[in-house]
Order: sequence, then structure tokens, then C-alpha cells
Amino acid sequence: MTRFIFTDMEIEEYVYTPGPLGHKWLSMLKEGTLGAARCRDGTLMLPPRAFCDDFSEAVDVVPISPLGVVSALTTIYRDFYGAPLDEPVRIGYIQFPGVKGGLVHYVKGDVRIGVKVMPVWRERRTGSVTDIAYFTRA
Repeated sequence: MTRFIFTDMEIEEYVYTPGPLGHKWLSMLKEGTLGAARCRDGTLMLPPRAFCDDFSEAVDVVPISPLGVVSALTTIYRDFYGAPLDEPVRIGYIQFPGVKGGLVHYVKGDVRIGVKVMPVWRERRTGSVTDIAYFTRA
């Protein structure tokens, strides 16, 4: 049986900033737009990173199509303590055409691996990846 120990770690005392690209990405999420970092060679990366695979700096964060494809999927039935959840939680790895990487996020509805999905945005957004409530079948 897996056991979890909840404690305060030193790292929780630090405040990290998202940096210029991260800030732009979070601002785009707040506006209801998905974005990805763009490298000089045209490669798009999600989540955005400051540096590309060739170690050059990413140039900008640009909007991408919100239409993604589920490439991995799991269902969670128990909480951290092993108690059954009232309702199972489904989490998928969503990739976007032409974009390297993807997002791990909640999925709802008739979603399976290979299914095209779209984000369902929260009405009130704060500039966080949780501004997307979940992804559902397109």
C-alpha cells in the first residue's frame, strides 16, 4: 500500500516568477486562448519553455488551435489516503497538432485515446492553467 506524508518543504517558501514567456502564456490563458512558445526554427512547445532544444532562446508565445488529441488517459478512483472518491476523476495527456509536448488536464464526457477534444473555459479566469475547467470531445 502506498503511503503519503504531507509536510512543508523548504521549496514552498520560495516564490517563483513565470518569466516573460510564462507571463505571456498565462495572460493568454486568462483571455481564453491557448498558446505555445515558438523557437527561431519554427518549433512550437507546450508548455512554453524559455529555451529550445538547440539551447537557443524561445522567441515568443503564439496562439495555437485549441483542438487537441488525447494521447494518454487514466481514471482515478481513490484519494491520497486510499478512500474512494465520490466520483472518479479522469485525466488525459492532450497534444496539439504541430506542437511539441502537450498538457496534462482533466477530461470529461465520452473521451478516449485518439479522440479530438476542446477546452471548456471557466467563466471567471485568473491566468492559470486551471482557467481550463476540463477538456471534452470536440
